[in-house]
Amino acid sequence: KDQPTWSVYPQGCIICNPQEIDFRLDYIFTTKDIKTHSYKVEDSKGSDHLPISVIVEL
Repeated sequence: KDQPTWSVYPQGCIICNPQEIDFRLDYIFTTKDIKTHSYKVEDSKGSDHLPISVIVEL
């Protein structure tokens, strides 16, 4: 929950200060009948949004 889900690779962010970003854009939603076992924010250089993976039990 405390890990950023975005990056500023490769150019950086010339119009914003990443340290001041305090909201999230990327989420995984579940319902009460789906049990979440683990989640991870993956590393990626393909986008400024980092992939999020989750292991669930249906």
